[in-house]
Amino acid sequence: MSIGGVSPRYQEIIGRLNRHFPTASGQGLVSLAKLTTRALLELSQRQVLTSRVRSLENRAFRIHTEFNPQPMEVVKYLVRLFGGIPIWSDPKVQMNLMPPTTTVSIVATMLTAIFNPDLCSKALSGGNIFELEKSVIRTFNLLFGYDPENAYGFFTYGATLGIEYAINRSLDRYDPNRRMHGMGAIKPKIICSDSSHYCVSDIAARLGLGRENVVLVPTNDNGEMDLDSLKGELDKVYKSGGEVAFVLGTAGTTDRCGFDDISGISSILSQYKNGKEKDKEIYFHVDAAVGWSWAFFKDYDFTTNYLGFSEEVLNGLTRVLERLKGTDKADSVGFNTHKYGYSVIPGSFILFRENGLIARHPTEMRPLHTVESFEPGAHTIETTRTAMGVLVAAANLMFFGRDGYRAVTGNIVEAGISLRKGLSLIPGIELVNKEGVGGGTVFYVKDDTGNYSEGKTQTLLKHLEQKGFYLSTTLDSSNRVLIKSIIMSPFINEQIVDEEILAVKAFFGSR
Repeated sequence: MSIGGVSPRYQEIIGRLNRHFPTASGQGLVSLAKLTTRALLELSQRQVLTSRVRSLENRAFRIHTEFNPQPMEVVKYLVRLFGGIPIWSDPKVQMNLMPPTTTVSIVATMLTAIFNPDLCSKALSGGNIFELEKSVIRTFNLLFGYDPENAYGFFTYGATLGIEYAINRSLDRYDPNRRMHGMGAIKPKIICSDSSHYCVSDIAARLGLGRENVVLVPTNDNGEMDLDSLKGELDKVYKSGGEVAFVLGTAGTTDRCGFDDISGISSILSQYKNGKEKDKEIYFHVDAAVGWSWAFFKDYDFTTNYLGFSEEVLNGLTRVLERLKGTDKADSVGFNTHKYGYSVIPGSFILFRENGLIARHPTEMRPLHTVESFEPGAHTIETTRTAMGVLVAAANLMFFGRDGYRAVTGNIVEAGISLRKGLSLIPGIELVNKEGVGGGTVFYVKDDTGNYSEGKTQTLLKHLEQKGFYLSTTLDSSNRVLIKSIIMSPFINEQIVDEEILAVKAFFGSR
């Protein structure tokens, strides 16, 4: 509304702002294209793409009082913030389970940001993307051996939340009345390995079970659960009058990429039941956040080996597939497509073997009362769900295909095996996961008496950085600081691995 023929100042401001909303007009799309081009130019000029850990100077963040938008200056400022972030595509950067991202996943992210769909309901996300999530879930169900007609799943913002979903569902099975009345005085145990993700204890604390009700089962040097110890812990709980609601199996531990014997765990759990009638099964969840992409090999022709993997790689893949057997019998499986899937974070999914989620009644979610019970908004913890993970996963699944994921995963296995073989031959290095089958390698430096030396281990880490290799550290069960190499880059090759081994050898030769 104008006053005296003069438009209010706020309308002028809105008019200028509207030029920068891409879905509002073609002018907004032109603005986006210009800013994106400028951002890429800034990246090139500032060499952010070639820096690994060197931070770039940036001015302090501030908000202008007067309205004077300078989008190009905003972009320049944003680019400065990304200096110092490790470049995950660099094969010498082996610090953590962080992925380089593909061009198609970046475009999927950009499109998500432009349209901002909410996957809680069909109406808020548009029919196409809503149906896409179902298609992606169907593909993943088939990958893990679930019956797509009975199984269910959805995208979520992290494998931690996936595990929380699974534990929540296990408690619903254990005590169907707990949602209304809360947990009873006697709380059931949850069991996982001592190499499983630490989030399990955090979740137990958040849900009111308490950390003391989390039972940790010992693992071997490769990070794999000891089944005799699992049986012993179960016997101990039940003989004392307690019960176990939830057991976690890990398909790919964070540091050593260890795979639990999923079928073996499932077989042991079938011997125990909960409840007065002893008719309730222990809930079994598989955390495949790291190892999910190995499932692409389940129907690979190992006889013809048409992709040409080495014998050692084939042996490693066969061993993993053997340990993944039985995943289709687990109650649920969670995984991250941003780990060995090369997608933008977060790319996490939770699958349930049987669709039995408890939906909220419309009166319990009045702002979303029109959401149908089959729509995620009726039963997910999140009441706003980005579509980014679904779009990114779909884009990369189409881009890589089965053989694409097989190729990059097999290459990671080969590089990990080669690195461990080379390190094992260096006097002064103690390799922890000698029989590892993935991209994770854990080791430390021994002193002159053959014992662990934290000082020399830390010095070796700095020495490797000087040689251009960026690794990180982890703690073992004795709180010793160990070096870990997490190979994720698809650009890893035999030459890089040889350089890394020579860099370790040079450390000992220089002393």
